[in-house]
Amino acid sequence: MGRNYVIFILFVIISMAANIDMPKKVIDQIQTVTIAGHDLAEDDKVRTTVVAPFFAKEGELQDLYYTNTASTIYKNKIKLNAQASEQLLNAKMEVILYSKELAEKGMEDYIRYLLRDPSIGANLHLAVTEGSSKDILKSFETGKGTGMYLEDLLEHNVQHGHLPLADLKEFSSHLESKSRDPFLPMLGLKDGKPYLKALALFDEDKLVDTIPIQETGVFKMLYERVSDGQYNVSSSDFEVSIQNIESSRSIKAVKKDGQVEVTINVQMKGVIREFSKDKAVSRLPAIEKKVKSDFQKNARKMVKRLQELNIDPLNIEGYVKGQVRGYSKKQFEKAYPELPVHINVDVSLTESGARR
Repeated sequence: MGRNYVIFILFVIISMAANIDMPKKVIDQIQTVTIAGHDLAEDDKVRTTVVAPFFAKEGELQDLYYTNTASTIYKNKIKLNAQASEQLLNAKMEVILYSKELAEKGMEDYIRYLLRDPSIGANLHLAVTEGSSKDILKSFETGKGTGMYLEDLLEHNVQHGHLPLADLKEFSSHLESKSRDPFLPMLGLKDGKPYLKALALFDEDKLVDTIPIQETGVFKMLYERVSDGQYNVSSSDFEVSIQNIESSRSIKAVKKDGQVEVTINVQMKGVIREFSKDKAVSRLPAIEKKVKSDFQKNARKMVKRLQELNIDPLNIEGYVKGQVRGYSKKQFEKAYPELPVHINVDVSLTESGARR
């Protein structure tokens, strides 16, 4: 016991000595940046705007804005610190925005610097802005702070809306995989307020197209497991709103007569929350059939659009190479634009919310 005690004391002393020269951050001498926006400026420079919340008095939060332009983000960091009365730190960063113009030129350089910053977490939210990110950041005031407000907007749409998960970890993973292309949410301004406008699709690190947010529910169910989704169907006979959707999907690839075919299987369970006619339960088989056919039609259209753009955010390539022996990347790239992709959907609906 005596020897172990001496070793423990020595370990504590060494640890304290090692930390003597470490820089100390006094809370009253720093400003924590919660959100940043990057826009393309003249001569291919970057205009960076950062927001740091400041408690003017007890219970009252005020956002402080700092903006500058430089050839790189780190040069901007030096210029921004020259404007602030305290040191600007990224330890509380929640969201980073990139203008559409910047995203169209390529995002990789603006993602790599985030991965090299140990103060930034992998679950950082990223988003593209339809116009200037600076305009989005300065478009509104909120008691919870701009960073937390936009983080909450993105987070609840991931958990309960049509937005698939697209944080720093996911985006960088897609870039590095070389077999699937990334995507990010796109924010716009409506009546002077920010809102979720679309899903931005990338070819490697360059933005090439967008999907309106109303259509991204189909993409999300093709891409990942959904625990609280929504789907609306209109027909000449009725309109129906399906809520609390739980879905799962699997992708199967087989080789038939020398040609590879892919099938995406989706299993969907949901609750009928609104129906334009009386007694939805009596029409349940017809509603399930309509939801199935409508989803299949929209899913086929979605996949065809991705093939025409020659992008693969669903990672079909990864499943094909993993399930078809000897199938190379070169073969997939040649076949992908015309690759047969079938959609199978199993729909199970109830008229009551009491289901588990």
